[in-house]
Amino acid sequence: MQIDVTIPTLLQDCVGGRRHVNVEADRLDAAIDRIRNDFPLLRPHVWDDAGQLRPHVLIFYNDTALRWLESLDVPLNEGDRLTIVQAISGG
Repeated sequence: MQIDVTIPTLLQDCVGGRRHVNVEADRLDAAIDRIRNDFPLLRPHVWDDAGQLRPHVLIFYNDTALRWLESLDVPLNEGDRLTIVQAISGG
């Protein structure tokens, strides 16, 4: 099943300038793995060297942040979506 992934503007150059990409997966954890593998330029901006989400990054599965889920072993359904959100700070 194809899942739509929304990419923040600051990271679009990591995915060929696109706002949305699609990944093929049946479970949420597999979709996350596909993003990591299919878009290697995105990887260092979203995940640290240990493979954990960076503190300033959120990934939403539909309307729920991944860090609020008990497990990523969730079956995906038609119409599900992922959104990467990168916090920006400054002063």
